[in-house]
Amino acid sequence: TVFYGAEDREPLWIDDSGLTDKATALLKELGNADDYGLDAKAYAIAGLNDALSNEEQRATAEIKLTNAVLLYARHAQGGRLSRQQAGSQLTHTPVVSPAEDILGKLAEQDDPAFFLRSLHPVHPQFAALRARLKEARGGDGKQAGPKIPDGPVLRVGVAHAQVKLLRQRLGLLKAGDNEQDEKAKTFDDALKQAVMAFQKKSGLAEDGVVGGGTRKVLNGQSPERLITKLLINMERWRLLPDDLDGAANTYVWANIPELRVRIVQSGKTVFSERTIVGQVQNKTPVFSDTMEWIELHPTWFVPASIKVADILTSLRRPTS
Repeated sequence: TVFYGAEDREPLWIDDSGLTDKATALLKELGNADDYGLDAKAYAIAGLNDALSNEEQRATAEIKLTNAVLLYARHAQGGRLSRQQAGSQLTHTPVVSPAEDILGKLAEQDDPAFFLRSLHPVHPQFAALRARLKEARGGDGKQAGPKIPDGPVLRVGVAHAQVKLLRQRLGLLKAGDNEQDEKAKTFDDALKQAVMAFQKKSGLAEDGVVGGGTRKVLNGQSPERLITKLLINMERWRLLPDDLDGAANTYVWANIPELRVRIVQSGKTVFSERTIVGQVQNKTPVFSDTMEWIELHPTWFVPASIKVADILTSLRRPTS
């Protein structure tokens, strides 16, 4: 209302002849939302170009596309979760004016699609996740190595013709190589390590066993578990400040699931150390904030909760 209520405001996306070039570019970019970890269906507008014969229809189409663009912009910058869903301790909340910061800038852009893409997180980690997502969803669609048909579970000690196919699939044996044929058909520890490396890359459980799930991913089926992880982590980056370094050009990064803390300066890790994190029932808090001081070797007293729940319970055991 603020944007279109301005004096002499002209439509951005629709003119007397239909959709403008900017509108066409935006629709194409909205359709590519899946590539950035979003859901393209959320911004799809069915039949937008079908009913533009009168002024009312053109105005309706204009507003529909504007609403889709603003929704995309909000999701790209701040994520699709509410503050309550994401956790109130995360401090990144983009403060933007839909009229000035989004629509106003889009009106000035020769390439509005480029502007939409610029709204996504600028962190290198987000770009790496996006590239991995594209790869996980199929990449060029080519399968590396032979297909492994349905069959028995393959694990250490199993001797089967499919073990040789597995070696070929993982690049441990060239197709047509019949040397030591019987040995190639036996699942050994070296093959287990190769399977575990593949499972880790694909986001699968790293057990070194080729069952139904690992077999499907080996044969080119999208690893849904990995894709889900990638989408979740891309969403997490939208909840973090664009400038992690701040004015100090330095930040401390505690990676909870990795159990590691890093100090990053000018984009390079200058210190890395393992750290202790809480268990599920005693979660490490998640937050981002500006550090105001650093205390080395701080005094720490055992909290009452640990005294009562852990230490006292241990002391009461007869064998303590």
